[in-house]
Amino acid sequence: MGVIPVIFFYFMGNGLGSLTTASPAEVSRVTTELGLNITYIAIASAFCGFLSNFFFSIASQLINNKIKQSYYESCIKQEVGFFDIKKGGALAHALSDDCNKATDVYSTHLQTFTQSICQVIAGFILAMVTGYAMALIALSSVPLMILIMGVFRRLLGFLATKTAMLTSDSVATANEVIGSMRTVRSMGGEEKEIERYTNNLNKVRYFALFNSLMKGLTLGPIFFFIWGAISLASWFGGQQLQAGNYTVSTFVKIFGFSVMQIIGLIQCLTVIPEFIKAQASSALLLKVILRKPGIPFRGGASPDNLVGKISFKDVTFRYPARPNVAVLKNF
Repeated sequence: MGVIPVIFFYFMGNGLGSLTTASPAEVSRVTTELGLNITYIAIASAFCGFLSNFFFSIASQLINNKIKQSYYESCIKQEVGFFDIKKGGALAHALSDDCNKATDVYSTHLQTFTQSICQVIAGFILAMVTGYAMALIALSSVPLMILIMGVFRRLLGFLATKTAMLTSDSVATANEVIGSMRTVRSMGGEEKEIERYTNNLNKVRYFALFNSLMKGLTLGPIFFFIWGAISLASWFGGQQLQAGNYTVSTFVKIFGFSVMQIIGLIQCLTVIPEFIKAQASSALLLKVILRKPGIPFRGGASPDNLVGKISFKDVTFRYPARPNVAVLKNF
């Protein structure tokens, strides 16, 4: 699917090159041939697009169901103390929102990333074969792109993780209050709960704004360098065309191949933040999925024969959420 735009510019370059040298009697034949080639490309694009969306969507749904099942089973098997530490609303929110974020990359985003990589590779190979000098000028911004993404990637990952955690906390607070609305109303705690929820939303907003600022500072310079390199390559190609080193067909092909690979790189860069979000959501899910319960759900030692009276002495108990406060001490 990703190579189809590159193939389009190949036929377009041949067609425009033929039109510049064709006699008036041959124009109709050349345009008809070009139109047929574009029609074939459209048919291939429709077929490949169907297969791509079909299989990626199926894979995404299967992965989504598997993750949700594993997460739900792990929550069910945890000891009671685990739910004293974790909010039930946050766990339920992760089952819906974080699972979808973690699996959406396997449908829309991974599909876009795969197509873009194929487009970049095909455009690079054909551009280098057709005219390496102009192609290299168009790619001169790639090292700067890699440098900028390397600098900001870790920061974007941290912000995505923090935003996901704060969002989960705010949803958990809302579920907790709405689920115990009778108690809140009887205690007159409406204003206090509104203030608590608003504070959670403000924290999410601050991190979201900072995250958006970092994305802008990352992608803005990258786009500037990319299209600046394309402009320089176009100027160089025009000089070569004027000197007779390039034909119109060669110039159009190299320009089209270079633009397609640059567009593919841009699409890859715009998808990377979504992968970072999915990674942050996956980390939150895996903390629960891979957690071993403090009290085994199955197995363990049990007496073969239990007879008599059971008594507990010198019991010390602390809630997991408040480990420094002893509820029972040597009881």
